[in-house]
Amino acid sequence: MACTHVSHVFAPANKRFGAPISSFYLVRFADNSYLYSYLDSGALFTPARDRAKTFRTRERAENVARLLNGHVCEIAESAPRRLQVSASQFVCCQILVELGGAAQFCGVFPAIPGSEPLVLFNAKSGSTLGLPLSQLTATAVKRKVEECDAAFDAAAVQP
Repeated sequence: MACTHVSHVFAPANKRFGAPISSFYLVRFADNSYLYSYLDSGALFTPARDRAKTFRTRERAENVARLLNGHVCEIAESAPRRLQVSASQFVCCQILVELGGAAQFCGVFPAIPGSEPLVLFNAKSGSTLGLPLSQLTATAVKRKVEECDAAFDAAAVQP
């Protein structure tokens, strides 16, 4: 049976409270690769930590690590993820999403540290969609919403 090791990689602590604000978990392997995804048919790996699959709970990460003979790395963040874009960028994202015809702007969220922020918005069908910040235009939002709504409508008419 494989042993699960836990290592901590902490960002600077919150100065006011002396503790990180949030943390998440990755599964790392002996060859320094990380779990990218896993299915019943097998697992995929990546050498890049910023592309690794993240887990919100230690328990789930430890279960996967045990199955795949890896170990858990805890990543602690000292700032809320939603604050990683400036206020002016946030407002510009909101305007572009509204111009693109999305039903609702949800916010800006980077998937994991070091990755590009993801702009989230809802389609009229209620589905939450996202575009990387660098690809955000009103046209791209409109195209993404139309594709989603068309797929939703097509699924609704099938028996």
